[in-house]
Amino acid sequence: MHSLQDDTPILDTVFTMTPREIVRASMQGFFRRAWWLLVILALASGMLLFLPGTKSRGNVAIVVVMWAVVLASAVLRPMYSVSSPKTKALLAKPTRMLIDSNALTVYVDGELRSILKFAEILRAVRVREFWLLAITRNMNYAIPRRILKPEQEAAFERVLKSHRLI
Repeated sequence: MHSLQDDTPILDTVFTMTPREIVRASMQGFFRRAWWLLVILALASGMLLFLPGTKSRGNVAIVVVMWAVVLASAVLRPMYSVSSPKTKALLAKPTRMLIDSNALTVYVDGELRSILKFAEILRAVRVREFWLLAITRNMNYAIPRRILKPEQEAAFERVLKSHRLI
């Protein structure tokens, strides 16, 4: 069992992420951050469409445009961000990830790209396919859960709890 005091890696693995995984992680992060926007939008839509005296084609158009803008932000923005050949080439390169009790270290194609200290991360959340680490209020770092064995994921979760991220 991994002790929280020792700095032996919980995880040391090499993997790649597909553009599809990046898009899904981005969308899940968006919906986790913007749930309040969806609630407000649903309430406003209901008021515009169903309150007495508010039924008009103009209101339907407003509701459609509001939902289109939000869904475009959630879906089209991440799809566009991974559409360039340069980004696809970068994603195809092997990523080495080391996780210990203090930080997550990422190498891409053998080059150090980032060191994320758990003390500087805002929070973490486990979603269906990923661990999303909130680096800022608007940016998440996604770790695919498929790269973690069950005992590694349990140790990672203990580290996150020890840093009060979950």
